[in-house]
Amino acid sequence: MRRWILGLIGFLLLGLIVWRVVGRMADKGGGGPQRQPPVVSLATVERRDLEQTFEAVGSVESSHRVQLTPKVAGRIDYLTVQGGDRVRRGQILVRLDNSDLVAQVNQKQASVAEARYRLAQAKLQEGSTEAQVASALRQQEAAVTTARADANQVRQQTDAAVGAAEAALDSAEANYGNAK
Repeated sequence: MRRWILGLIGFLLLGLIVWRVVGRMADKGGGGPQRQPPVVSLATVERRDLEQTFEAVGSVESSHRVQLTPKVAGRIDYLTVQGGDRVRRGQILVRLDNSDLVAQVNQKQASVAEARYRLAQAKLQEGSTEAQVASALRQQEAAVTTARADANQVRQQTDAAVGAAEAALDSAEANYGNAK
């Protein structure tokens, strides 16, 4: 058994010596496959600016918030944008349902028509009711004028709110451009 172990150790030493000799011959260029020189690309030296870039993942949030609130309460008829959408100057963002105001104007016009009818009847009767009907007619006409003025005021307030929103948008875009 001892001879067998000594023979194995001798065989391993002989293999190690052969391996080292073959490796050194290959390094010196003899006796083994030739190694190819590495491929190197060259560039000419030139002066130029270095471009530095920075990439990051995150979110951008404006330091300014724009909140649109109408001065007249009403239901939204349609909404053309969603939160976070880009808008441009003059773009209609929200349209309020004006059916209540139109109904009020129509009601006042109907009252005026009724008052005119009563006035016509009073003229036929030529009685003391003529002054009352004329007064009622003036009141109804004043009510129609008031309803029209209210409708114009709503339009003007809506235009002013749109103008304020546009100014806030311009300011936010400028701040965004400065922050960028």
